[in-house]
Amino acid sequence: MNGLRSPAAGLLVLLGIATAARAQETPVDRAEALVATGKYAEARTLLEQWWKDADGGLHAEPAVRARALLLRARLTPDPDSAADDYLAVILGYPTTPEAAQALLYLGQGLLATGEVSRAIGYLSRLASDYPGNAHRATGFLWLARAQRAAGNPAAACAAANHGLRLASREPDLLALLRTEKDATCTAAATDTMPPATGAPAPLGPFTVQTGAFREPGGAHALAERLRQAGYEPRLVYIPGSRLLRVRVGRFSDANAAEEQAARLHAAGFAAIVVADAAKERATR
Repeated sequence: MNGLRSPAAGLLVLLGIATAARAQETPVDRAEALVATGKYAEARTLLEQWWKDADGGLHAEPAVRARALLLRARLTPDPDSAADDYLAVILGYPTTPEAAQALLYLGQGLLATGEVSRAIGYLSRLASDYPGNAHRATGFLWLARAQRAAGNPAAACAAANHGLRLASREPDLLALLRTEKDATCTAAATDTMPPATGAPAPLGPFTVQTGAFREPGGAHALAERLRQAGYEPRLVYIPGSRLLRVRVGRFSDANAAEEQAARLHAAGFAAIVVADAAKERATR
């Protein structure tokens, strides 16, 4: 029997693994599991107790604290408290997965309460600063709605088109984005007609963003690649964000910006149309 393990021994090993897994589970994990099963009151109570026991989460790991802040914001009935927690995640833990979710939820809440311009700001950050995030397609849906509420059909049309490209495998989201596109793109076509006087059209709000970087070196390297490919990039900051953005072109028409983005994609660059070019602050 040497080298063979008895059934009882195997069971003990499995029990030991299960016990270790439970020991590593945090109250935040359990609160998230309760939310997943619809037990919101229990989750809120458990999370509140964790905040007290952990001195407001000050000594928790950053990833755990970000999760706890996001969860507390989702569970609170007070929209102002929720907004504070979402902002704490966005500003304090911008590299965590929860930051993109916080931007989405904050934008949704602001739009629901009529703070349209603030909603546009946060939803635009989700679109531009988190290019690989799974929540980005939904963010474009809400950005399109916010831009439509603000009376910006061209920007709403551009956002809906971006969302449609990202949501190819999500039928429900696709349907909602198509509704937004139908509601805005026709209006945008008439709203963005060039002046009939023959004067040159002014620089518009649209531009194509190819990257956003926390370290300037990455932005400068991308700009150099773009120059070598024949483009004329510029490096800019946007108020409220420390990311250095690399952008190409200025357009008054969303469709023209989309065409530029398509050319950049074909050349091997990431590209997204954004509608905040008027807010840019240039840097050397």
